[in-house]
Amino acid sequence: MLRPHALDHITEFKKTARNPGTDEPIPVTLFGGELHDVDAYATAGAGRVLFWVRPQDTARMTTTVNHIALSLGSRLR
Repeated sequence: MLRPHALDHITEFKKTARNPGTDEPIPVTLFGGELHDVDAYATAGAGRVLFWVRPQDTARMTTTVNHIALSLGSRLR
C-alpha cells in the first residue's frame, strides 16, 4: 500500500529479498498508486501499480480508466 516512505521500503526490499532458490528479486506490486508518480514507483522497483478508481457512475469511471490507460500508453502490460 502506498504510505509515507513506501518507495524507500520498496528499494530496500528489492535489494535484499529474493525468489526462493534464485538470485532474482521478488516482484513488487504497489497498490493505490497515483498516476503522476508512476515513474518514481518504477525507479524504486515496483513492477506493477494498481490504481484505485473511486466509485462513481459508470460513465465517470470509464472516463477515469480511459485517462489512466491513455496516460500510461505502452507501459501497460
